[in-house]
Amino acid sequence: GMPVFIHTGDPKAFFEPISPQNERYDELSVHPNWSFASNEYPSRESLLKARERVFQRHRSTTFIGVHFANNPEDPSDVARQLKEHPNLYVDIAARVPELGRHPPEVMRALFTRYQDRVLFGTDLGFSRSGIMLGSVGRERPRIPDIFLFYAQHFEWFETNLRQIQHPTPIQGRWRIDAIGLTSTVLEKVYRLNALKLLWGLESTNQIDQDALEQSPGMVKYFD
Repeated sequence: GMPVFIHTGDPKAFFEPISPQNERYDELSVHPNWSFASNEYPSRESLLKARERVFQRHRSTTFIGVHFANNPEDPSDVARQLKEHPNLYVDIAARVPELGRHPPEVMRALFTRYQDRVLFGTDLGFSRSGIMLGSVGRERPRIPDIFLFYAQHFEWFETNLRQIQHPTPIQGRWRIDAIGLTSTVLEKVYRLNALKLLWGLESTNQIDQDALEQSPGMVKYFD
């Protein structure tokens, strides 16, 4: 009954040569070891096909395809997979820059249709080396930067603004268009889907206070 988070593949640009022509050159120039542009690695397409065979073979297992199933460059293919594999969920961690490049009406329709199977995520990380906000650049972010990071996520989800700054500039020098989801869809994406999938709950009203007290790290989250 435990869902499996699965990370297969990486951004399409990571499989292309590192050069100024690569649209994620800023990121790859800092992290050249993130590149898979070599014959020593399987192709991105073969990796994604192999993963899909896993979805097909294990239909009783719930999979969460992180980073929008690691194919935010092709939302139509992700929609196909969600349709064909009822055991698949996706999160959007560190992929708003890619998702925001597509026509907002397309993304709004996809999120609305699969509103029960999309999870909010950011790839916010803390380690001894510092803070990660979706990715890591040469300049390390500080605590105040986290507030802007989240605000830019909310701006993309909740408004209809055009050509706004995306949350992770190192991932690409482009602007994105917001998708303006309804409050019903937002509540599912932001929290209810996670409550249902990870805790087996339909709403926050079902949370047992004793259970929360035994998991103090979750109290602040649900507050």
